[in-house]
Amino acid sequence: MQKPDMHKLAAILRSKKAEGGGTLPELYGIAWHSYLHDIGYDVIDHTDYEIVQDFFPSNEDDPDDQNPVLAIAHGKHRNQKLAESDDDCVLETTFEGLSRQIKEEAQFFAGQLPSPYAVAYEAKLLALYHNNEISDNEYQQLLAMLPVTEDSPVAEVEEFMRECLTSNDASMS
Repeated sequence: MQKPDMHKLAAILRSKKAEGGGTLPELYGIAWHSYLHDIGYDVIDHTDYEIVQDFFPSNEDDPDDQNPVLAIAHGKHRNQKLAESDDDCVLETTFEGLSRQIKEEAQFFAGQLPSPYAVAYEAKLLALYHNNEISDNEYQQLLAMLPVTEDSPVAEVEEFMRECLTSNDASMS
């Protein structure tokens, strides 16, 4: 996975924030926050993230995990029985874990993930797919578990990353 141009991304986020009257559109911010949260330190490190971190809430900004990205990362709505079991570890694949998490999250919301959570999961899955942590087939199966969000901003995240890959490939030629 090629590293995205974080300065270009910051410029895009600034532009979207300006278009939104000084506020980053909610789902757009969630999509990028979730993607960058899960892309992994082998792609972007702390120094890279510092370039865009002011666009997203942190644990200190949102200690109660009201932001879907933080709530998902901390397992706020998921069944904690597995974590509290007597076993030291639960053996499950990344796919199995994500499938369980999505089901438990949906169960918390009476069977249907709200759009902010669906977008956060969609972006998380894209990041894990880009990092080869889930296969194409697993990615498609997990996406099928999510409700469709009209005009999901994750498509823009994917397009930006595709352009980064294309421009990086062209510069290496």
